[in-house]
Amino acid sequence: MRKQFSDMTTQELIDFYVYLNKHWEDEESKALASRKIKATLAKRFKATIDMLDDWQVKDNPEGLFRNILLGIY
Repeated sequence: MRKQFSDMTTQELIDFYVYLNKHWEDEESKALASRKIKATLAKRFKATIDMLDDWQVKDNPEGLFRNILLGIY
């Protein structure tokens, strides 16, 4: 089964985006894949910024950074 863009890591998305622009010949599918990759990355970055701007972070910034560094969710 083929991976969905939402299932790929950020690094995989960036690597695939670079691959698309260097190797794909079909401009229509290249443009579609590029738009979907950009949308997926934009959604992730927005979620990260929203998490950093959350009111709970302002009350307990150490908790957020501990969660990020230790992977505790």
